[in-house]
Amino acid sequence: MTKLQRLFIATPVLCLFLVSDAALADVIRPPPDKCPAGGEPNSCFGGPYCRALICTANADCREGLTCQPLALCAKTINCAGRVAPGEDRSKYDYDDIKGFCGANDECATGATCKRLMVCAKPGADKPPSGGCTLSGAAPPAASVIVGLAVLVWVRRRQRLLARAGQPNR
Repeated sequence: MTKLQRLFIATPVLCLFLVSDAALADVIRPPPDKCPAGGEPNSCFGGPYCRALICTANADCREGLTCQPLALCAKTINCAGRVAPGEDRSKYDYDDIKGFCGANDECATGATCKRLMVCAKPGADKPPSGGCTLSGAAPPAASVIVGLAVLVWVRRRQRLLARAGQPNR
């Protein structure tokens, strides 16, 4: 195997280790910047999420919010992190509020429509026109971009060496 072939194999692998999002093993990322009605920014070992502000009465809510039933799209997030062997991880499941339910209780992105009693601003039971509102960010693509840049560089180098008549090293 030539030096160039080894470089061609090793460089993308090294890039994945250097910029991989999975390298954040026990790091709790910051919460989302904002959340839809009935949720507040939070974060845990499962990642950033919009925690449902569950309530039973107005007294459970902060000033300016009221306890009201809302039809919200929610996904389950597990915030367990490391747990003792045999411990029930489901007791660390929380609702991640994604937005209001659409027509016929439909939700996008694999969320489920739930009717929850949550703290929200008065009048929050009227979703914005256009159906479901979703929040969240796309996962970072840095490792893909870096990997593609390295592959382009290696291919160009191979072509230049081939034109110059030099063997691949």
